[in-house]
Amino acid sequence: MALFRDTVKDFEVNIDQLKLNGQSSDYVLSSNQKGLEIYFNNSGENQLIGLLEGVNNFDLNTNAIYVG
Repeated sequence: MALFRDTVKDFEVNIDQLKLNGQSSDYVLSSNQKGLEIYFNNSGENQLIGLLEGVNNFDLNTNAIYVG
């Protein structure tokens, strides 16, 4: 599966939602000085798929919609 990485600069928690493939357990979050990195767990290997700049309180269960 080809994965693409993107940076979101204007994400607003409790207003915006991410649309992600699969389910919340397929993803891992990691904070850094720029914001929140989102990783997809691909067969045990975490692959960076996105950065939410300036965000530190994102919740995979409430701030995302899952498809597929």
